[in-house]
Amino acid sequence: MKVTKARGLNASHFPGGFQRQPAWRAGFSAGKGAGPCTGHGPARPARLGQPALARHDQWLGAAEPKQPFENRSLMKYKLMIDEFGGWNLFQTLLQTIQQIAKKHKVSISNVASAYMLSRRQVAGIIIGARTTDHLDENLRVFDLRLDYGDKENIERAINQRKGPEGDVFDIERIKDGPHGVIMRYNLNESV
Repeated sequence: MKVTKARGLNASHFPGGFQRQPAWRAGFSAGKGAGPCTGHGPARPARLGQPALARHDQWLGAAEPKQPFENRSLMKYKLMIDEFGGWNLFQTLLQTIQQIAKKHKVSISNVASAYMLSRRQVAGIIIGARTTDHLDENLRVFDLRLDYGDKENIERAINQRKGPEGDVFDIERIKDGPHGVIMRYNLNESV
């Protein structure tokens, strides 16, 4: 297996990608039974950002965070949790994934990654990480085999979601919407 590091690329440069930060967004947000990772068409990479899933114990069972957030990314993730169905449903998903992780003696991020890799139309995952600190842990996903019951339990939690409908990036394209106002558009344009 070859592990490649790409410098200067942010995973958002890959159209149709999804975030792993947090787990609920990673391909789960494409509408109930619809969207790029469940429909027909070319396979796409799923974007998996390192910060939250590698440390989901930080969020599992935690009180719902309130504004102001430390950075735009955390604000964006909280908005997606709200779109997904709120903090309680996010906790349900985390608890489900944690039970599966304990069963297989792996991390929550390994379970989310393996789940995404098992989905139709997902050609690979792009794990965004600032350092190689979690490389060994991330590579464990290739030894993990989720069984039918594991996938069913994850799907049961995911299927309770409220949204977002359609491509997850559609809500970011509404420039005056809650997601759009925190985005930076056309970064090549001088300020």
